Amino acid sequence: MKKKLLTSLFLLFISCSAVFAQNWSTFGGGNQRNGLSKMTGPQNVTNPYWTQSSSFTALGNAVYSFGDKFVTSRMSFSPYSGRIECRDLQTGNLEWTSPFLNNSSSMYTIGFTEDAVYGHDYDSDTIYAFDKDNGSILWRSEFKSSTFGANPGALFTCNGDLIVNGFVQNGIFTMRLDKNTGDTVWTNRDIIVIAPAKGLAMGNKNIYRLTGGITTPIRLTAIDIETGQSVYQSIPLAGDPDQEHPITVGPDGTIYFWRDGGLLYAFSDNGSSLIQLWSYTPVSAGLFTSDISVGADNSVFIFDDNKVKKIDQNGTVLQTSITFNLSQPSITIGNDSTVYLNSGTGNIYALSPNLQSILWQLNAPLGVYCNPALLKDGIMIVTEAGNTIRAYKPTINRKPVADFRVSTKKVTAGGSVDFFDQSSYSPSSWEWIFSGATTTNSNIQNPSGIIYNVPGIYDVQLITQNTFGSDTTINYCQIEVLPVSLSLIEYDEKKIKTYPNPTNGPITIRSENTMNNVGITVYNMMGQVVYNKINLLGNSFELTIDGLPGVYLVEIVDEQKKTQLKVIKN
Repeated sequence: MKKKLLTSLFLLFISCSAVFAQNWSTFGGGNQRNGLSKMTGPQNVTNPYWTQSSSFTALGNAVYSFGDKFVTSRMSFSPYSGRIECRDLQTGNLEWTSPFLNNSSSMYTIGFTEDAVYGHDYDSDTIYAFDKDNGSILWRSEFKSSTFGANPGALFTCNGDLIVNGFVQNGIFTMRLDKNTGDTVWTNRDIIVIAPAKGLAMGNKNIYRLTGGITTPIRLTAIDIETGQSVYQSIPLAGDPDQEHPITVGPDGTIYFWRDGGLLYAFSDNGSSLIQLWSYTPVSAGLFTSDISVGADNSVFIFDDNKVKKIDQNGTVLQTSITFNLSQPSITIGNDSTVYLNSGTGNIYALSPNLQSILWQLNAPLGVYCNPALLKDGIMIVTEAGNTIRAYKPTINRKPVADFRVSTKKVTAGGSVDFFDQSSYSPSSWEWIFSGATTTNSNIQNPSGIIYNVPGIYDVQLITQNTFGSDTTINYCQIEVLPVSLSLIEYDEKKIKTYPNPTNGPITIRSENTMNNVGITVYNMMGQVVYNKINLLGNSFELTIDGLPGVYLVEIVDEQKKTQLKVIKN
C-alpha cells in the first residue's frame, strides 16, 4: 500500500510536550494527565445547552476535542463492537462516524489533535488515524498495540507523533508512531507487568511509566521522548508484583502515582535521576486505579477511603470530602478551582475548591470512562449508557482562553500559512507572534498568507484579550518548513526498509528488488548533506551517519524513483 511520506526532517531536537490551550487531546486532558483545565465549567446543570440522540452505548466513554469538534466512542457488548462519532461542539450535530471494519471491531477513541482523530481497535489491537473532517482512514499502525482505548488514550510529542503501549506479545511495551504514516519511530522493551494499562504520562523531555514485573523490581522509569531509550530509573518501590495504576505529572513537573498495594509517591526529575519527594500511606486500598489530579497551585487530588482528598506539596492532607460511592472515579480541576468529579457509578458532581460543598449533582448512568472534559467556551459533554449525549455550558463572562488552528502545519520554503482564531469567551483583540516568518507580528483575528522562507521548525504565539483580561498560548513545533528540494515524495513502504532504526552505529538499507545506479544522500535537520554515495548496485547497502544524535532524512534515488526515509540516530 502506498502512502504519502510527509518528510520529518526537521523534528524538534529540544524535547517539549505539545501544548493544548483548551483542547482535550487525551485522557486526563493532555500529556500530563492531571485533569487541570484553563476553562471554567457550568455553574449549574438545570438545563442542557443541547441534547442529541446517538447510537446506543453500554457505557459512557471518554470525550476528546479540538476547537469546535469533539469525538467519543459508542460501544455495544452484544456483540462487543463499537465506532467513533465526531460531533459539532456547539450543536451536538453528528459530523461523521468512523468506517465500518467488521462486526467485532471495537474502535475506542484515544486522541484528537490538529493532525487527526486517533483510535484503537480493541478487536485487532491496531491503531488508526482518521481524517478529522470526514472520518476517512488515513493510516493503520505498522505494529499492534496492547492498549485498552477506553482508559489510557495516547500521548503526543511536540511534533504530534503518538506515544502508546507496544504489543506485549512481541516484547514491545512502549512505542512512538509517526503521526503521518503510523510507522514505528522507536520501540522500548522495558517490561510493564500489566497491559493494557494507562500508566503513561509525559513531561518536557521524558515519558514516565512504572516498569518491572513479578521477577523484576518495580521502578519509576524515565524514557527519552526522542530516542525511546530508558535513561534512568528510581529505586525499587514496595508493593504488589504488578502495576495497574495511572501516572500523573503536575504543572511543576512533579510525578505522582500509586503503587499497587502500596503508597502514593511524589517524584521529581532533575534531568539525570528520579528523586523521591514524599509518600502518602492510604487509609484503605481499592481505589488506586483511579486518576490523580493536580490543581494550578500544585495541590494534589486523590481518592482514598471513598473520599476525595486534597494534599499539599509535602504530602499532607489539607481537605477531605464527604464519602461518595466511587468506582474508577476521575476529577477535572476548572480554572476557578472548582472540582468536577465523575464518581464512575453514575453521577457527576461539582465540588467547591475546599471539597466541603456539593455545588451541583448530575445523573449520568454508567458514565464510567468519562473524565469530565471542559472544552471550548467551558462546554462540558456528558456521555452515558443509552442513546443520549448532553452538553452543559457556563453563562458567565470571563477573560478569553487563547487557541487557534492553521491551514497547514508543513510547507516548503517560500510557502505560506493561514491562521484561524478559535479562542474561547469572545476576545476583542489579538496579537500573533510568528517565529521564523517574514511577517513576525499581526493584530488581526485571522491572519493569512504568512510566508516562511527559512527551513526549520517554528513556534507560534497568540495573545488574546477582552474587558475581563488576557490569555497567551504558545504552540510549539507548530510550523515545519522544508527545503524546496525536499518535496513530498510517494514511496512504497513495503519495498525499502532501514534497520536498525533507531541506531547508534551502521544502518542497513534493504530493498525487495535489485536497484541499479543507486544514489544515497543523507540530510541533517538543517538540510545539509552528511553522507553521499552514487553509482551503487544491489539490494542491500550499509552506511554510517556522521553527526549528532537526532533525526536524519535518507534519500534513495535509482532509475525508477526517489524514496525518502527517516532515520533516528541515538
